[in-house]
Amino acid sequence: MERTLIVVSYYDGRTIKYLKSLLKSMKEYSAGSAYDLCIVVNSTSEKKIKINPKVANVIYHENIGMNIGAWDYGWRMNPNYRDYLFLQDECYVVKNNWLSSFQRIFKESNVGMVGESINEKWNKDWEKLHNEQQSIKMREHELDGELANRVDVYLNFMRRNKIDPGRNGRHLRSLVWYLDRVTLEKIGGFPIGTNYGECIASEIAVSKSVEETGKTIVQVSDEAFKYIRHLEWNKCPNSSHYRHDSLYQELNNGKLSKLNALLITIRNYFHRII
Repeated sequence: MERTLIVVSYYDGRTIKYLKSLLKSMKEYSAGSAYDLCIVVNSTSEKKIKINPKVANVIYHENIGMNIGAWDYGWRMNPNYRDYLFLQDECYVVKNNWLSSFQRIFKESNVGMVGESINEKWNKDWEKLHNEQQSIKMREHELDGELANRVDVYLNFMRRNKIDPGRNGRHLRSLVWYLDRVTLEKIGGFPIGTNYGECIASEIAVSKSVEETGKTIVQVSDEAFKYIRHLEWNKCPNSSHYRHDSLYQELNNGKLSKLNALLITIRNYFHRII
């Protein structure tokens, strides 16, 4: 089909209000190109969500692989589209031509994958990344039943999935991805993680799979999150990225007063709507 398929992942253990907010924002701003919409629900129960079938096709998927698992299932169940834009339900559109801009950049020479944000902090060789992460232990990052260096976990996952990790960890964050069907077929779809650590590894692995085909990964704009933003990843006034959940961690740890947390939340809200 010449229309693009928008594949939105939704986890049914979370409130549906963000998904509805995304759908509303998609209507408020012109996509600049024709599309169909598929919502993939990562299901933890037999509960069905209420979405107008004229708006989106809703399909249900076993809760495996987090958003990347849902995205992989979505395109495989709809394999005849020319191209695909993958979104998390916590995304929201903020600018016109939010789809056509991805299509335009993808058509540039040698581009294999487009996203809203590249993790440049991991644009270092794997040995250096390994040394930087040496003292950090993260949940569900295990090898042989023991907590391990997260870099070792990610490299192990890529080796097991026969993916060349390349020279560095640079990758597109799995918040917004755009690929065509040809590329998806070349890389064999997305590798699926079975826990938190492997799902992060999968995020990196997809970028490496695309690079392995000889193509490049790019941001849709020099400005991250220009067309589509995400509730957890956004931009502070100094243009650095922040995570909303780090705000709550600081609040819970007593590092941030409730008043300051409230002021930051208000600032973030107004940043979202401008």
